[in-house]
Amino acid sequence: MALNAIRDGYFKSLDEKASETLSEWKGDPLKSKITIRDLLTLTSGIDGGEAGQWPTYQASTEIAASRPVGARFSYGPAPFLIFGEMLRRKLPEGKSVDGYLAEKVLQPLGISVRWAPTRDGNPALPGGARMTARDWANYGQLVLQGGIWKGKTLIPNLESCFKPTRVNPAYGLTWWLSPNAEATLVGRRVATDPDLRMAAGLGKQRLYVVPSRKLVVVRMGSTRGGAGWRDDAFLKALTGD
Repeated sequence: MALNAIRDGYFKSLDEKASETLSEWKGDPLKSKITIRDLLTLTSGIDGGEAGQWPTYQASTEIAASRPVGARFSYGPAPFLIFGEMLRRKLPEGKSVDGYLAEKVLQPLGISVRWAPTRDGNPALPGGARMTARDWANYGQLVLQGGIWKGKTLIPNLESCFKPTRVNPAYGLTWWLSPNAEATLVGRRVATDPDLRMAAGLGKQRLYVVPSRKLVVVRMGSTRGGAGWRDDAFLKALTGD
């Protein structure tokens, strides 16, 4: 959504200050420095909050920054909800955040998503999407193809999502990266292909994309399960390495 919103002129770039949209942040010495990139790489200085807790978009914008930009990686839903509020304010009247995502990316792929709502009825962007394994695999195939589907660029400048941050080299722009995919959460390294990209969902739902192997893998299970799932063991078995 962020990359499409830049192409559509709603934002200038990933390095645009969030306060250009969230004008109430301009007087805050910490929040006034936060960019869109900082939010989506989880390095904004705003604590991520507890997974599965989805306050309103507006309430998320009111969370104080506890650290300067780039001081810490903080995993959690708050930055994504804040971005949702930014996009909501930018979109023309009558357009919704989830409608924009569907129009730009999901509908051309034939994907239908059911969204869990936040407390104010907006789509819970950090973890509220429900789709089939086939649909998620189609999205992974789009990523494998560099954001291009049937000759049309659905996600421009996609590679910008896979640049690691200094604070956490295991994470890019909303994607976990090799060779430390999710290392900050599970406390161990995952040795695998250097170009692996991973989306991680509740209950160890997984989408792995490995361009060098032309590989897209979806793993689904109970959202309340997954305690025994290990990325390193699975990827070793999958690739034979």
